[in-house]
Amino acid sequence: MRIPDVGIASLLERGVWKAPWIGLSGGIVLLAVKSNRMLLKEPQEIPPGSDHIAAADQLWDELDQCDPITAEQLDQIRRSRMRKV
Repeated sequence: MRIPDVGIASLLERGVWKAPWIGLSGGIVLLAVKSNRMLLKEPQEIPPGSDHIAAADQLWDELDQCDPITAEQLDQIRRSRMRKV
């Protein structure tokens, strides 16, 4: 699949994201982004009518195996989500 050449992974944090474009067959496209802001693998087009939640869960599993989150990263996430009153 040819993806737009905009370096979209560099704009996203680690996680599984829905791409802002549709695939060639009209399905949604999922991106798995590692903590270094690089794609884990080629974008995955989910055919229309398929279970995109299950596909996203599978990508999360692969991401956690290939790019596990460190305790330091987890601490940074927690601190960034704390709200000051």
